[in-house]
Amino acid sequence: MAERVPFPFTLIDARHRPFVNGQRDTLLTLSQVVRSGNTVAFVTLWLIGLLCLFFGGRSLVYDLSVTWKTADAVITNITLLPTPPENSYKYWYFYEFKTEAGEIVHDHIVDDSAEAHATGDVVRVYYVESNPKDNYYADDPLPRGVRDWFFVGLGAFMLGGGVYCMRSALSNYRALRRLAYSGQPLPGEIISSQSLMVDDTLLKIDYLAKTADGSPFAAGDVTMAIAHLAQPALPSVGTKVAIWYAEKEGAVLL
Repeated sequence: MAERVPFPFTLIDARHRPFVNGQRDTLLTLSQVVRSGNTVAFVTLWLIGLLCLFFGGRSLVYDLSVTWKTADAVITNITLLPTPPENSYKYWYFYEFKTEAGEIVHDHIVDDSAEAHATGDVVRVYYVESNPKDNYYADDPLPRGVRDWFFVGLGAFMLGGGVYCMRSALSNYRALRRLAYSGQPLPGEIISSQSLMVDDTLLKIDYLAKTADGSPFAAGDVTMAIAHLAQPALPSVGTKVAIWYAEKEGAVLL
């Protein structure tokens, strides 16, 4: 097949080489789009979202399926102990309470303050009727029910964000297909290029497209991974390039 660009130029994005050589009819293949940052974000967000929904939802379903009771617990001891995960010292307020069935249960409250409770104080606790060892302090500033709903909401938000990223990736692919079929090559040159990341993984290139007679036509820019560069060296200012352009679809730096 004949090369699609009829004038001398330097290929900037290696992913467009097959298109330039006439081997296919789209600027990017679907597999290249699938390997894009949007797809990586989709997978990451969905993994985190599913984990949040699983753990938060499982705990929430359990809390809604059991019978909860209330009891008055008495603070029996106060001890300063190392507490994970940061292993800082916090105050452990040990309490005991009696269930409606007469069972004595012991547990504790962890707090940063040395004055949260005093020995002999009475605090309200909730416990599971069938398993009183499953209990928690009623006045906890972040009760487990709130945490459960938070993780469920966070999981749903992550899944929604993942769907948005995947839709963006597929929308980009469809737009590039339309541009490939309706566009034409224009000569241009690079007017600036700069790294956007400390580790030099992203590059921003500003270019100027020209008409066939060399008159300035339109300016544009592209952000790309340096790993996608077709040349071993970074493109310099004044490098002659080709821009694939269509009036209604936009432009892509080849």
